[in-house]
Formats: sequence, C-alpha cells, structure tokens
Amino acid sequence: MGGVRSPGARVCVHLPFDELHRIQSTDIVLPAEDGRELRLRCVVRPDTAQAGLLDRLGLDLPQRLRVPSPVAKIPTV
Repeated sequence: MGGVRSPGARVCVHLPFDELHRIQSTDIVLPAEDGRELRLRCVVRPDTAQAGLLDRLGLDLPQRLRVPSPVAKIPTV
C-alpha cells in the first residue's frame, strides 16, 4: 500500500453503481378492443460503458421484465 499515486488518480467505488443506476426500464401500454390493456415492460438497451461493465461482471440484462399482477382488493368489513 506504499505506492505512489499521481495527484489526479483516485479510486471511485461509486462509479460502477452510478453506471448501473442509469439503466432504465419502460412500460408500453396498448389498449385492447375489449377494454383491457396489454402491458409490456422493456429494459432500455445499455450504452457502451454500461454494456462493458455488465460484461465484466458476467451479468445479462433481460429484454423484458414481468409486469406485476394487479393486486386483488380485499373487501373491508
């Protein structure tokens, strides 16, 4: 640990988390003829830096995520 560092060199632990935090998902909602809605949750394609980081970590992003089922309302008494 006695190495010499240049004044501009620093280790930033938060950088990988900042890169991953910028990955977004979006919901696409399409109305059906019977009044229901078709919902697709998609992951936005990562940029070059994010893709490189995910590759180094051995992680793959899904193209689609499951949309949570609507929660049934429990009648109150």
